[in-house]
Amino acid sequence: MMLDERSLVLTALLITLSMEVKCQQLYSSGVQWMPTGNGNELQIYSHLSWQQFNIGTCILPACLTAYKLTNKSALTFGRLSGYKWTCAKGCSTSLTVSGFDGVYFTEVKNYTGAMWEAGDETKAFNFGATVTSEIELELSFQNGSTPYQTMLSERAMLTLATRNDTNRTNMSPSLVVFPMYSVPLGCSITINLHPYDGDGDFVTCRLTHPLPGCKLNQDSCTLTMSATGANGYVVDGIYSGEVIAEDYNEEKVTLSKGGNSVISKGPFSRVPIMISVHVTASPVSSTCLDSPRLKPVSEPVISIQPLDVMSRVIESYTASTVFLTVGRQGSTFDKMTPSGVNVTLTSTDVGVYRTCAMGYNQEGVPGESMCYTILVGDTDDCARNLCTSRPGGTCHDFYNHYTCDYPTPDSKSKIGLIVGATVGALCVVGGAVALSIYMYTRNHKRQRESKIQPDPPGEAPDTAALQIQTKT
Repeated sequence: MMLDERSLVLTALLITLSMEVKCQQLYSSGVQWMPTGNGNELQIYSHLSWQQFNIGTCILPACLTAYKLTNKSALTFGRLSGYKWTCAKGCSTSLTVSGFDGVYFTEVKNYTGAMWEAGDETKAFNFGATVTSEIELELSFQNGSTPYQTMLSERAMLTLATRNDTNRTNMSPSLVVFPMYSVPLGCSITINLHPYDGDGDFVTCRLTHPLPGCKLNQDSCTLTMSATGANGYVVDGIYSGEVIAEDYNEEKVTLSKGGNSVISKGPFSRVPIMISVHVTASPVSSTCLDSPRLKPVSEPVISIQPLDVMSRVIESYTASTVFLTVGRQGSTFDKMTPSGVNVTLTSTDVGVYRTCAMGYNQEGVPGESMCYTILVGDTDDCARNLCTSRPGGTCHDFYNHYTCDYPTPDSKSKIGLIVGATVGALCVVGGAVALSIYMYTRNHKRQRESKIQPDPPGEAPDTAALQIQTKT
């Protein structure tokens, strides 16, 4: 089936879903995973947002706060059911990896007329001893007598093989997906997915279900969408798109499992995400150019331990900025000034956490987004000034793994080092730390040109197929 045909089929299923089970309208989804160190077990983190309806017993933010403290899942109130991640390939049976029975609310929001709820789930899942090294996961929906429906046009893909450079199973890329994006008719919006990879791989993105008038920078994973009438957008329309992220390495990596090994530069995993954009009325007292700019964060990647409290600020250069936020469970956002938001995270789980804010002006014109990446359970090895064996060393810290770059007159050497009790043992001999290392030398640094993925050439955007819902 061609991509455009598959997109049409997917959208038809989404439209059918929204008509039959309105309270379950999905707005966004994302997933990421990391090894736990316990055989074929992975820690899987999923997040979703869905349309808010005045049902159940928990709607207002005050109720939300109390609700989170009750330690109950969203299923308790019947607000999210029927969705699940299943093992579609590589498992001995069609395992339910996550039925979202542990989803917790993270947000209830009403902005510019769009109402949504959001939640996330972190769970450990063991794929067992009979699985293959490569697994595919599928996000699906089935509630009661409704037909089984695939929610995303592509599956997630993971490997359970061990990498020789990190001495552990591959970590998936981490992407930032806000529960909802908003843009006035006639304006443009830039959606930065802020890719991060805990293994130090580089991440590329590609559109699998594009929005009309949308272009994607595949290297930075940044989308630019022009919400004009010429592209088929209308006021109060909510539109959905999909992106796939994949991780690659500039050098060959050996992946081993069960006595077998393969050598590859990637992709080592595939992460599908879904985003939704709400189109609002055109600005009256401002223009599309009046978009807030945010101040760069001074420490974008922070290493902490479980139960530590991380507190930082995301600020705007523009006064009276409205912030939409997204954060994993344990994140709180407090508006402290007309141009800043205080970000706090306390976590009991380990992993890669993202806490982000996106600025809008008073009429909903979107601006920049800024993020903190918090590595919970990691120590910042670069803070110990380790890359000093040769002059000009540069340290790059990742999740329980770091690398050192050393420039030379005609080449550049890179040393990768494994740290942390979960990925390698450290042996102290005579005051020196013996580390498992690998080294390679390359004659010149590989340069990747920025690639832009636009709408398919020669095809007019099919806006009717991509519009999920027009509010009445």
